[in-house]
Amino acid sequence: AADGNHLDMKINGGGLGSVVDLVAGADLSSDGDSATVLNWKGTASLRGPIATVGGRVVDAQAHKVIETTFENVRKRLSAG
Repeated sequence: AADGNHLDMKINGGGLGSVVDLVAGADLSSDGDSATVLNWKGTASLRGPIATVGGRVVDAQAHKVIETTFENVRKRLSAG
């Protein structure tokens, strides 16, 4: 966002002939006096054996980790 509430992130790694690249971004914006909106997006690319053997497993696990992360953030913010 123009007010400095933006994050861009690139992560890459690999091993055993596989490579994982992740590009993500997030913006925080106000939604009135008492709420903040988090808009984020990310893409991942897999190459090598992990892409052919485990692509679906990796996708399902990624969704689970993302959901858990945001649920934990919500709980911490609600606890105040």
